[in-house]
Amino acid sequence: MKNTTSYRAFELGFVAALATALLSPSHAAAKFNRAFAPQDGLVAPVEKPYRSEICLNGSWQFQPVALPAGYERGQSQLPALSAPLNDHWEKTPIRIPSPWNVNSFPDDQMLGGDFRTYPSYPDSWKNVQMGWLRRTFTVPASWRGKRLILHFDAVAGNTQIVVNGKVVGGHDDNFLPFDIDVTEAAKVGGANTLLVGVRKSSLMDVPGKFGRRLYQGGSFWGQHVAGIWQDVFLTAVPLVRVDNVFVKPQVDKGILEAELTLRNDSDHAVKVGVDGEVKAWLSQNKNDVLSAPEVSWKLGATALKAPRVAATVPARGSVIVTLKAPAGGKLKQWKPGQPNLYGFVSSLETSDKRVSDTKYTRFGWRQLKFQDGKVLLNGQPIQLKGDSWHFMGIPQMTRRYAWAWYKACQDANLNAVRLHAQPYPAFYMDMADEMGFFILDESAIWASDGGPKLDDAAYWANTSAHIKGLVLRDRNHPSVFGWSVSNEVMAVIKNVFHGPKEMQEELVRHFKIWADVCREN
Repeated sequence: MKNTTSYRAFELGFVAALATALLSPSHAAAKFNRAFAPQDGLVAPVEKPYRSEICLNGSWQFQPVALPAGYERGQSQLPALSAPLNDHWEKTPIRIPSPWNVNSFPDDQMLGGDFRTYPSYPDSWKNVQMGWLRRTFTVPASWRGKRLILHFDAVAGNTQIVVNGKVVGGHDDNFLPFDIDVTEAAKVGGANTLLVGVRKSSLMDVPGKFGRRLYQGGSFWGQHVAGIWQDVFLTAVPLVRVDNVFVKPQVDKGILEAELTLRNDSDHAVKVGVDGEVKAWLSQNKNDVLSAPEVSWKLGATALKAPRVAATVPARGSVIVTLKAPAGGKLKQWKPGQPNLYGFVSSLETSDKRVSDTKYTRFGWRQLKFQDGKVLLNGQPIQLKGDSWHFMGIPQMTRRYAWAWYKACQDANLNAVRLHAQPYPAFYMDMADEMGFFILDESAIWASDGGPKLDDAAYWANTSAHIKGLVLRDRNHPSVFGWSVSNEVMAVIKNVFHGPKEMQEELVRHFKIWADVCREN
């Protein structure tokens, strides 16, 4: 009998050792001849005739900003973030993605040496509460006439985005992606300056009898870190385009349905036609420990076509259209042991019959239902046997960790994990899709520390938007079997806060709201 405990220790230990070798100052001479964090970009090969991207990861500048004189914590208001000064940038560059205070995680919490694998930033950065991050980028002249979109996979803290001195937008969720249209601020064919201002979320804390936290902080990592901790891209997209795709496999009916959101950023309404093709997604990887987590794939032959649908997209607006096609036994099911995947490639034509955009969305031909107390996968009962773990930072910021974790679970006859206490990076779902492994996707509405300020309307106000963002990000992943909307909130209300009945009723009311968000998106 295989010793699965030892095997799991080996697999996860491999990734921890790898991260230590790559990033720990005490192992600066160690070399690893593969990518530590292999990952796809935003633009798929099939989209590249019409879309382009520049990855903005890498070396940035950092400027800490002191809290204003006289600022008092606990007032539920963020301190003013003063503009950066030209001569106050730190000499040490910051490696994006990584939080500026990552050195103090988890040292200050004494969570163990396994996670002390961070860049060598100055000790003075550990307690910085606000700051600016800066880099320059050049927009190719060939991008003229496109919409220019900045995409952030996740920034921890209240965020302000400035391009060439113009404030172009902001965001306030520590875990989820957001896009900012910078077309009007960017210089095509020239150099541009990007500033990202961040104020640590905990500056909003208001300590009280029933918690302190007004934001969705998750557990250890999400509450501690500040700054850009996931990938950053600049993309160029057509003015009229397929903006979003939701693939809905109806295995029991033998019908594939796709809901497409079409976007028009021009000044006049545009008549379009849109259709879809389903192509097999084919991995080119070997199955060894080094190759399996890497990114190497291609699309195969067309397996199915969704007929063209006509629509008129209003100026500066959007419209939703639905494509349908009978599967007729042409698609292989996604399930454990047979993780068959497909790419849905939607093509948009303008009135002159010219293709002006394509959009690629990966999915699996699978359907999950809950019926008579059972979970049904493609109409057949399945028992989910799982693991769970908190997100603990840098060693877990790679598909290699996700692969090792899931592989160890599979070798122990498990088939699922609960990604606990926060939205994990999306590549955790990507890896699970490719391995035929199930995911219970969890929000950052985590109350086990007694932190959420459950007697404040401001805390409850942004919970629905947070859950909606999670669902919209992950809804096309066949591995995701459910949404865990919160963790131990009722237990804390009853057994820790001994809260009033009205607080329990407010949570029950939000359970219903959150469930509706999951159903409707």
